[in-house]
Amino acid sequence: MYGYEGMEAGQSVPHFLPETNPFVDELTTLYHIPREAVLGGATTLYPEYRKRIRDGFVPPPPCTRDCGGRFTIGR
Repeated sequence: MYGYEGMEAGQSVPHFLPETNPFVDELTTLYHIPREAVLGGATTLYPEYRKRIRDGFVPPPPCTRDCGGRFTIGR
């Protein structure tokens, strides 16, 4: 079954070679989470891991704009 995947026919899918992705730290910067916690694998699933990163975690500032309220297209 055909479905729209967000790109027109003939457009190429963006990709990056290993170690060249400029967006790799986007999540860690936005939420102030250590990179190790995001890319750490199975050890990050357990509650004990929170004790390991406690010193490196700084909570993000409170949201002041577009905080998950009503989404409007074309704002």
